[in-house]
Amino acid sequence: MARISEQVIEQVRSSIDIVDIIGEYVQLTKRGYNFFGLCPFHMEKTPSFAVNPSKQIYKCFGCGSGGGTINFVMEIEKMEFIEAIKFLAEKYNIEVNLETKKSSKFFSQLFEIHNLAANLYQQNLKTPKGLQIINYLNERGINNDTINEFQIGLSLNKWSSLLDETRKNNFKSDALIQSGLFINGDKGYYDRFRNRIMFPISDRNNKIIAFGGRVFDSNDPAKYINSSETPIYNKSKVFYGLSITKGFLSKENTAIVVEGYLDLIQLYQNDIKNVVAVSGTSLTDSHALELNKYVKNVKIAYDGDNAGKNAAIRAGYVLLKNGFFPEIVVIPENTDPDDWIQKEGPIPLKNAIENSINLFKFQYKNTDVDDSNPNSISNLVNDILREISDVVDPVHKELCIRSIAKVTKLNENTLFESLNNMNSKKSFKKNYDEKKEKTDNNDLSKYNLLEDELVQICFSNDFKTRLFIYENMQTEWMISKSIKTIFNEIFIHLHSEYKPDINVVMDGIKDANFRQKFATLIFDIDKKNLSIDAAIECLTRIEKSFLKRKLNSLRENLNKFKSDELKSILIEISNIQSSLNNIKFKYDKFKKN
Repeated sequence: MARISEQVIEQVRSSIDIVDIIGEYVQLTKRGYNFFGLCPFHMEKTPSFAVNPSKQIYKCFGCGSGGGTINFVMEIEKMEFIEAIKFLAEKYNIEVNLETKKSSKFFSQLFEIHNLAANLYQQNLKTPKGLQIINYLNERGINNDTINEFQIGLSLNKWSSLLDETRKNNFKSDALIQSGLFINGDKGYYDRFRNRIMFPISDRNNKIIAFGGRVFDSNDPAKYINSSETPIYNKSKVFYGLSITKGFLSKENTAIVVEGYLDLIQLYQNDIKNVVAVSGTSLTDSHALELNKYVKNVKIAYDGDNAGKNAAIRAGYVLLKNGFFPEIVVIPENTDPDDWIQKEGPIPLKNAIENSINLFKFQYKNTDVDDSNPNSISNLVNDILREISDVVDPVHKELCIRSIAKVTKLNENTLFESLNNMNSKKSFKKNYDEKKEKTDNNDLSKYNLLEDELVQICFSNDFKTRLFIYENMQTEWMISKSIKTIFNEIFIHLHSEYKPDINVVMDGIKDANFRQKFATLIFDIDKKNLSIDAAIECLTRIEKSFLKRKLNSLRENLNKFKSDELKSILIEISNIQSSLNNIKFKYDKFKKN
């Protein structure tokens, strides 16, 4: 079915000016940084309709209407989204070509742009800075043949090096905009990647579709940045290195999954070639489905620090729920596969791969469990059972239970009984979630303000603040449906070096009332405290409120649980109380000195 291409939508979004568009319907007067006029959506005598040109959004403080330019046109002209895009495209003389899935010319240009970029980055290795990069990689044990095979390159420390090169080749502007390789700033477009070691990311057919860039001789807090998602790049579905290693995966019937580009390259060069990397994202269900095309066995070799171990466990459960029995490679504390090979050669890592352990044993070994404390063991086992309760295949589930029993030395029948009780627990959770909406009105009002503040802090100019929210906030802590929807639209952008684009988020929010809510929160955001300390305070209070609600609900429903469930419920109550007691210290390490 034909549709308007994503590049046209992006071109429209970047070309339009909200003051010009709304000015055709409303007489606007500038007041400070904003423009004001009589709202076109309700009768009023005093102007309460405000337009913020820097954020390209509008907000009526009378009726509550709010959104971006496209939303305004949809509402004022009673149009659907696509109609509004066509309407605006015509105003700005932007050609709208309806495309099908076979609109090959546009996609061909995207691939050509990425090939050109890869060639340019490789040519840059011949510059003095490029020779430094080669020496740096050689010192890390990566030889020139490997550099060439993986097409590693360098983006120069210039604003428009790649952009200038693409202009010589007469690429269409929509393809350049949608390539993900350029950023639209106040003075026009500029290169996304500057002064970085460049790693081309290819699809399984060896077409370059994106890049990862590693910082070099810089204090930039974003050690790695990746291409934004584009019509040819969906990071949740793509493995780095797969185009080169897929034959080795099939041959070995085993995939070793690592976290980083250099981890993969180091393993590959040292004859561990059945390897893929998830770079810039967590392992997803789509990744698991991709692996299933090549292998039946997966071993996870993530970093040896706590973050890497936790990520390995999370990835393990994703694989488990998709039909694999994953194993974890034990990497030494505070190192990664790349560093380990550099320091000790490939033999220790090869031995660790050979002796990898199952997911449950790894989790048991790397969780703070007191073997002499039944409560501690029970808590971990229940966490594991909750994860495998989502495993659909009964044989797969039984094999999991056998493995858990072996690791924990618990009776299989006991584990099966506990697993069966999970259904009643899930039923309770449903009732608990419904009860959250009935929280006392005064407390709810205060809590909603916290959630509102969290959304605002997501637009902090400080990358570390946004990353803190990305790594620590959990949506289950939220009560407001509107805020949860808004936050989910923002969340996918928080790990990026660049703060979320307000209008991209706005257009992603389908509910008109939720868009109005977002417009209200974002309109005067420049006056808000968006610091890391504000984020810590906000998250602490949100999590604390969630834990209190959960604790109160458990206590109020104790009499509804069976006698054989009470013990685990009491343990859960004790653990929540302990978390509440310690929550004020939880995020101390993130605070400014």
